[in-house]
Amino acid sequence: MPQLNFYVPQSTADELKRRAKVRKLPVSRYIAEIVSKDVRTGWPPGYFESFAGKWIGDLERPDQGVLEEIEPLNL
Repeated sequence: MPQLNFYVPQSTADELKRRAKVRKLPVSRYIAEIVSKDVRTGWPPGYFESFAGKWIGDLERPDQGVLEEIEPLNL
């Protein structure tokens, strides 16, 4: 796993240490979790059910009907 080094003001470092301690994590793991959440792509699991569903209720897909069979196009 790559190792990254960065600089932050002392007050930020102190706050990171405090928050990591509250979560009972090493500072490096706590920061890795923050970074991972920020760079994640795509929608989180259950996003639409928990977020959009609250506005419009349960989402249901309507009946799609029967597919129509057509003759192939012969050119």
